[in-house]
Amino acid sequence: MSTLTIVGAREGNLRDVTLAIPKNKITVFAGVSGSGKSTLLVDVLATECQRLHLEALSMQGIPKPAVERVRGASPAIAILQDGANRNPRSTVGTATDVYTALRMVFEKLGEYPCPHCGEMLCAADCVEETERVGDDFRVYQFCPACGERMDKVTRTEFSFNTREGACPACEGMGEALSVDRAAAVDESLSREDGAVAFWQAKYREYQIGVFRAASRHFGLPDPARVPVGAFDALQKALLYEGAEAPALKEALPHVAPPRKVADGRFEGVVPLLMRRLGERGPDAKGVRPYLVRAACPVCGGERLGPRGRGATVAGTQLPQLANRSLRELAAWVRRVSAELGGPRRAMVKDYLLDMETKLARIGAVGLDYLTLDRATVTLSGGELQRLRLSAVLDSELSGVVYILDEPTAGLHPRDTEGLVDILRNLRDLGNTVLVIEHDLDVMRAADHLVDLGPGAGACGGRVVAEGSLADLAA
Repeated sequence: MSTLTIVGAREGNLRDVTLAIPKNKITVFAGVSGSGKSTLLVDVLATECQRLHLEALSMQGIPKPAVERVRGASPAIAILQDGANRNPRSTVGTATDVYTALRMVFEKLGEYPCPHCGEMLCAADCVEETERVGDDFRVYQFCPACGERMDKVTRTEFSFNTREGACPACEGMGEALSVDRAAAVDESLSREDGAVAFWQAKYREYQIGVFRAASRHFGLPDPARVPVGAFDALQKALLYEGAEAPALKEALPHVAPPRKVADGRFEGVVPLLMRRLGERGPDAKGVRPYLVRAACPVCGGERLGPRGRGATVAGTQLPQLANRSLRELAAWVRRVSAELGGPRRAMVKDYLLDMETKLARIGAVGLDYLTLDRATVTLSGGELQRLRLSAVLDSELSGVVYILDEPTAGLHPRDTEGLVDILRNLRDLGNTVLVIEHDLDVMRAADHLVDLGPGAGACGGRVVAEGSLADLAA
């Protein structure tokens, strides 16, 4: 059968649409927003193709859309702009599995100092030993320099989504809540005039009294009625960080911090708010207005624990690679692949090839400016769709119906030609490519065009015209 035929589609605003779509061709669906393009292709065609496919496997569960029948149905893959992974831990690297292959390279070839003798060692040069511990197994490796045994640095320690690999301070998020000092303290005001926003009424008097006692304890002048901005360095350290401030300990090593509140055990603005954060949570009244998300102070936003951050391959750490553009990462992969030889190359050649292939596919859809650590929740709908499209490139599947929803959204005009080449490659493999699109370059590349309308909503839902671009323009 040379056509994919939809008969009597009445889903949504569709008006009993019957349409024969040529198979193994690129067909572009145009029309105003709300004319029924997505309803016809996604809600009717993709759903019915999937339902028929599952039914042939004696599986059920997908309701039949409002359509009389679809003749010549094939398995359908809809690559849409919605359906994004809203998990804040999901990144470009994890979504494409490039990060997974990179972790394997670091497990096999990672270089890091021996915890016993301090000599740099490479995982590839270490003898390994597996030991059974209860119902589990632990893998050890021996330092080639001193012969001492240590826990092997495994792939889990290069993942910010595992307990072993995540930075313990931020739990692998790369960010942590910290006190926004500008929101908590107005340095143009004095303590007495309300410089500290959450010191109110009697509580303010109490805190000022403890601050005065702390000033006496450390031999500092009490800055009464003085704007906080005019405090000296030690007075500011006392206000913000309390009697345990490192600056006080360094400047006055002979003065031990006070032990009692009456003697000046002043907690400090920042420690007090962080304590409240731990006790009440970030959304508690009196806490949230003074907090801000910032790079984790322990890992610096790199998300990994110390062992994962410290290892290098070809002189580069994993977080540094994750922060490079995919174009730069591809160049690094090619360089490492060219420089490696012998047993080391054999250990990682499959992972390097996997990364080269995937990075080339991502570059082909114009996304090689992204970084591995870019959160998927920050990507546009067009970027997400093209990222998913890159996963089907070079696929040997044929006889598939691919449905794409405005794949040029957010794409620079110079990259449209590359996208068109991808669509043609999918078609030439024997697939049917259906594209919702308004870009003229994509429409010119189409083998067939369908215009839905004439208007939106109740004024749409009909096939207005179909044929080549020249036919529709006539």
